[in-house]
Amino acid sequence: MTSRSVLQNTFLICKFVLSSIQQHSGLSYFLFSLAAASAFGTGIHGILTAQSNISLRVFSAGINGGISGATFFSIRDFAVSPLLVATLHFAQYERRRQESDTVENLKWAEIRTDRLLDSAVSGSLTGGILRGMTRNLRGVSSGAISAGLICTLLQYMYNESRIIRLEYLVHQREPYATSSPRNIASNETGNPSRPWTERLLQTIGIKAVSDEEHLIMLKEQRNAHLKRIAEIEEDVKREKGG
Repeated sequence: MTSRSVLQNTFLICKFVLSSIQQHSGLSYFLFSLAAASAFGTGIHGILTAQSNISLRVFSAGINGGISGATFFSIRDFAVSPLLVATLHFAQYERRRQESDTVENLKWAEIRTDRLLDSAVSGSLTGGILRGMTRNLRGVSSGAISAGLICTLLQYMYNESRIIRLEYLVHQREPYATSSPRNIASNETGNPSRPWTERLLQTIGIKAVSDEEHLIMLKEQRNAHLKRIAEIEEDVKREKGG
């Protein structure tokens, strides 16, 4: 295949995928990140292996990464996913037909297998199309198999990252969710949390006195003092009378 035909095929791919990018708000940012990652990886590999024309290789890798990502998402979102949702009767696609694809309704296993088949089929189609248009028809099967496996693995890794993030959020919310029951239980038992100094004094036999108990002790001391004063006054009167 001549270089002119390769450029023509590449132009057709770009024309096809650019219309899809405009309809996705966050897709352009993701494609830019993918292109940057491809260019960065190619640049590092070129530096380590001392290859020539590194700048041209980096530019080519960035373009290829962006085109590959745009082609993949265009095929998956506009062709493969709608077709699978409309035809398959698995639980995942039944849920997506009912538009109940919310995190609250999903289990870990459902999140882990979310869109794996979509990405596998889309990756195979993307790899076969790009390999056939840029190389030759004999490389379609190998490109389809390789791209399908890679896209499936990447989708699975993305699903696992979603699970890790959700588990982190759940653990972050647990102290707030359990704080109220703990407070209620402590109020019902009458044993609120005490400072460590009070617990330490109690272990050596020194008991902390509450305000109510301290008031009772003061009243008892006052009554004892009043009684003692009355006894002293009686003694003084008897001495004067005697």
